[in-house]
Amino acid sequence: MKNINLNWIFSKLITICPPVIVVSYLIKRCYLFYRGGLSTVGGDFTQYWVATSLVYTNKISILYDSSLFQKTMEKITGISYPVGFFYPPTFLLMLLPLSFFPYLASLITWLLSTLVSYVLVLRSIAPHRITIWLSLAFPATLLNIDYCQNGFLSAALLGGGLLLLNGIPSAAGILFGILSYKPQLAALLPVALIAGKHWKALIFSIVSGALMIVISICVMGTEPWMAFLKNIPIPLKILEGGYQGFVLEWYKMISIYATARLCGSGLLVSRVLQITTMLLTLGITTWVWFKKPSFSIQASVLTLCTLLFFPYLFEYDLTILGLAIAWMGWEGYNKGWLRGEKFILVFGWITPVLSKITIKLTGVQITPLILFILLLFALQRMILERKY
Repeated sequence: MKNINLNWIFSKLITICPPVIVVSYLIKRCYLFYRGGLSTVGGDFTQYWVATSLVYTNKISILYDSSLFQKTMEKITGISYPVGFFYPPTFLLMLLPLSFFPYLASLITWLLSTLVSYVLVLRSIAPHRITIWLSLAFPATLLNIDYCQNGFLSAALLGGGLLLLNGIPSAAGILFGILSYKPQLAALLPVALIAGKHWKALIFSIVSGALMIVISICVMGTEPWMAFLKNIPIPLKILEGGYQGFVLEWYKMISIYATARLCGSGLLVSRVLQITTMLLTLGITTWVWFKKPSFSIQASVLTLCTLLFFPYLFEYDLTILGLAIAWMGWEGYNKGWLRGEKFILVFGWITPVLSKITIKLTGVQITPLILFILLLFALQRMILERKY
């Protein structure tokens, strides 16, 4: 009876809470907009819109010059703060159509198109009526809306590509190639594709990525690429201790490296911990994709390892965690739950909020720990699957 009551309570919570969270969030955003107007919306998208406007007006030389770009942003927003554009020109190519719209229309188009794509991917992974509400109420979703960042786009490309991998590998490869606009999120994909012998998807990902580069050169010339390549060391300098006024806020980052720095570790110790994590996740991804368990396990492991692999990831990138939770949740829903699996999936779902609380109370970022625990559950399911 006790277990039945707990299951009933759990079912009611995941049915009732997500709509309440979404409605509450919308009320909050409407109130902030009413009080502060356009200054309360836009977030990091302002940088995207200004960047595409500079390309459209043929002022590309400003784009990858941090001091000039910062002055341009200050002139437009009226706020002085360190800002730079470190994305490759392929991302500019994707954003360029938005420069033809007024700012607010461009922002709405960006958020709605990427959010809808993200939710549709999650709904395809876990085709249940509650999935849409869980996707919309997912704290990482709300964080990404606050930031107006590219988390929805990244997760939709990665998740969409994985969904298409076994059915239409050429389309999957194209999506993976487009994801190269954010290389740190695509770093483990070639490893997984090679280990799993998905040669067609691998070839199409390389070709589509190269084609994106060629098209960007045809549209914008070689100047952006020369400036981007020249600026590649700057994010590394920022990551290691700041550069030209840029200082990373470690508590907003989710990597082992950032967690170690937040806890007061020096550069060497933080590097060693991150490199160890990179080697570990690289080995796990290779092993799992080579052994080929059920695809939901392969996809879960890849997405979790992707979040652990690279040091330069922020809390809005946790939209990718939604992919792993959806695959693991759907696997458990259909095949039966492992002991404690529901509990850790709930913890995973609230991770973006939970990490803020723990940082405020203890100064410790717990996101990597939860990611590792989720990864262990995925590996446990794989071992049990092979046993039976």
